[in-house]
Amino acid sequence: MLYKYNIMPEQLKKRAVMLAEDNQDLLWSNSGLLTIEREIQIFAVKYSSYNKCQQAKLFIDKIVSITTDEIESMYEYRDS
Repeated sequence: MLYKYNIMPEQLKKRAVMLAEDNQDLLWSNSGLLTIEREIQIFAVKYSSYNKCQQAKLFIDKIVSITTDEIESMYEYRDS
């Protein structure tokens, strides 16, 4: 019922109403939980590729850091 309180933009309201009307569980639909669940799913799908890229970058940065430390320790060992 969130759409009744004008909390959502019009295009989201239409999608929420259609989703709620197609759902058989009236309590789930009328409570707004169905719409919230759907928006969380949309957000997760939209930003999952960003998160994967960010995790890959962190992993590569960690590998570069470990490799740099190893190279520096080899030079220190060689110089002593």
